[in-house]
Amino acid sequence: MLEMSKILSTTSEWHQNQLQHLTKFPCLFLLAIFASTQAYNYQFIETNMTLYFHDYYDGPNATMVALTGIPGKAWIFNNFGTTYVADARITQKPDKNLLDNLHCI
Repeated sequence: MLEMSKILSTTSEWHQNQLQHLTKFPCLFLLAIFASTQAYNYQFIETNMTLYFHDYYDGPNATMVALTGIPGKAWIFNNFGTTYVADARITQKPDKNLLDNLHCI
């Protein structure tokens, strides 16, 4: 009889622990729904930009130079493994009025 009461008390403690865990879930679920609806109502600002990048591959004022490539092969754009360094001019129109420079690899 003692063992039966011990089993019942252990079982009821287990049920109470499970009940405590189950009551936390709906609160977290409602919080997640509320947060997602608040994020959904946010309106993004759309910005349209048109920029022109002026790359010169050869000549005295070249803005793009091959840095590495596969030894024994030509270092050109359509060969795998060729890496370039660029310092391209950025303009707002096709003319030469400089906005900034683009530095990239």
